[in-house]
Amino acid sequence: MSEQTAPPRRFRVSIASLLVVNAIISLQAALFLPAVDVARVRRGEAPLLPPAISSIQSDHPWWFLACIPILTTTLLAFVSGLMRAILPVRVRRHVVWRQPPTEPSPPLDLVNEGRTSAASLLIAGLSTLLLVIVAFHARSDRTNRRPSVTWVGPLADYVLQATLAGVCLSGIALVLGCYAFARTTHRILGFIGAFIAGLNLFGCCGFYAALYED
Repeated sequence: MSEQTAPPRRFRVSIASLLVVNAIISLQAALFLPAVDVARVRRGEAPLLPPAISSIQSDHPWWFLACIPILTTTLLAFVSGLMRAILPVRVRRHVVWRQPPTEPSPPLDLVNEGRTSAASLLIAGLSTLLLVIVAFHARSDRTNRRPSVTWVGPLADYVLQATLAGVCLSGIALVLGCYAFARTTHRILGFIGAFIAGLNLFGCCGFYAALYED
């Protein structure tokens, strides 16, 4: 490959994308690190933030939230630009500031078949039924701070297996529904199947979180 030839897109790293990801992660760290430090101090452990930064966070929390992402992103941009200036050309071609625009791909022809969307609806319905049956087996005693959860019913000994089966069926229905929505003419049925499967997955997580909540 000559120096004038650009490498394939999959072998190029966009610095702009890295800066966006860094800003998001830095903002999340600025939001959650103070709470983590409070928990560590309660347990008698040393805080993660230095005392100077911790005092800024306590006195000016909004400035702390705004400055941390800006400072870290600016530092990353400076280091990235410095590295691009130092690295040789054959390496620099793989680290670009922004990916060039790609040509739009031609639209795919939709397939006239409804078996995939019907299968998505059927499997999503079966997974919903199975997860609802499992939910009716739950019994929670909240007399103490930590709830005591028991399972009563014909599937009491197989709650974990039944839950995993329902989650796996929901995942299969979600994949089939997304494929039917993207590639077949029965897009509405595929969307409904994928939507029900997604509700099953989120509902299952929410149910178990509420069941074992302190």
